[in-house]
Order: sequence, then structure tokens, then C-alpha cells
Amino acid sequence: MQRRFLAPLFVLSLALPAAAPAAEDPKAVYEANCVKCHGADGQGQTPAGKANKTPSLVDPKFAADAELDKKFRENKKHAPVMKKLNDEQIAAALTHAKAFGAK
Repeated sequence: MQRRFLAPLFVLSLALPAAAPAAEDPKAVYEANCVKCHGADGQGQTPAGKANKTPSLVDPKFAADAELDKKFRENKKHAPVMKKLNDEQIAAALTHAKAFGAK
């Protein structure tokens, strides 16, 4: 009897659309992947940031940079992070990073 009840539910579940993945949280992606060099405040004054001459993200010119995505992807120092992140995660991290310069 239980089997008869479960079979229609299984078939119905195949017909339902899959839930859309949750959008990436910009702050969480930034904190997990960018803080080591750019710092929690975006200043780039961490030990790794100083060693890599990481630029400050607080400059308003940074937030207004229309080519920021391209520059991020072409920066060889970002190669380790690029291997871990998908396009949505990169966009999320850049959204949070731009917020430093927009303040």
C-alpha cells in the first residue's frame, strides 16, 4: 500500500522544476576569498596585501571602474582564486569590493 502512494509522488517530483540555486552572498564570497590580501576593510593592508602591493578598494575610482571584471580576471595574482570561483561568485565578490569605494 505504501508503495502505491510513493510511486505517484516520485513521478510528480520529476515533473516539478528544480529549485533555483541561491544567489551568492557578496560579503560571504569576499570574506572567503579576498580578505587575505584586500582585508576586511578593503584597504589592502594585510601582510599578504602589503607583500603583493595590493591596491586599496576604498578609492571611489575603483567602484566606478567599468572594466573592473576584466581587470580582475586578467590579474595574474588572482589566478588561485579564479580556479575556485564561478562567474556568479566573482560577480558577487566584485559587488562587495565595489561597495568600499562607493561609501
